[in-house]
Amino acid sequence: MQPTNCNMAVNIFNELMQRMLELSVRKKILMEEIQSLTSSQSELLAPEKTEELLILIQRKQDCIDEINKIDADVLRLEENIASGAGLSSREEIKKLYDIKWDNVEKVRSETAQILKDTYRLDQENRCKIEEEYRKLRNNIESLHARKRSVKAYQGTVIQNEGYFIDRKK
Repeated sequence: MQPTNCNMAVNIFNELMQRMLELSVRKKILMEEIQSLTSSQSELLAPEKTEELLILIQRKQDCIDEINKIDADVLRLEENIASGAGLSSREEIKKLYDIKWDNVEKVRSETAQILKDTYRLDQENRCKIEEEYRKLRNNIESLHARKRSVKAYQGTVIQNEGYFIDRKK
């Protein structure tokens, strides 16, 4: 028995939905990695740990770059599913592929929550960095003030005018 065009189309759409779910799960895993890196980042905010912090930030950027690629792939998949089925929106896709779409939406919802938590952690880190920056700036200003006062007391006095000393008594 040969598969009908309708069965083949359903199989193709099921494969596309499965691929979309896989990409969504991969994105969630990357978001969890970013969250973990952001959490680790708070321990590296001291000025003497700058090198380690930069490495961590690069790892986060690599995850973000991969997420951007996944987002582009998911968008193409959604367009393929919609156009292949003659649909024009996510809502129509959801109606047609209810259970599979619910799985994708569940993963997306979990990913969104991870993003919110990560954003909160990142904001806390930014506040810590700003505090460290203020401390460093105050230390530098204090150092400059001390340097000026030391120069004032240890500097050589420049004589602008000549003096006449009368030695007659």
